[in-house]
Amino acid sequence: MSRAAAREIIDGLLQTIGDAAARGEEIHLPAFGKFTVVDRAEAAGRGRRLRFIPAAPLKHKLNG
Repeated sequence: MSRAAAREIIDGLLQTIGDAAARGEEIHLPAFGKFTVVDRAEAAGRGRRLRFIPAAPLKHKLNG
């Protein structure tokens, strides 16, 4: 796979995740993790935030 093709796939994936998060949806990628939108109390410069919860296989790989 060429570098340009891989970049196009990753850009599309990130765009899809961003669009779903903007709609307030939860995004679940098996064996990788889950992205959820968390609403925070209103304060200057604060608002919605995207939270990532890694899946167990990814946690085990990262923690050794």
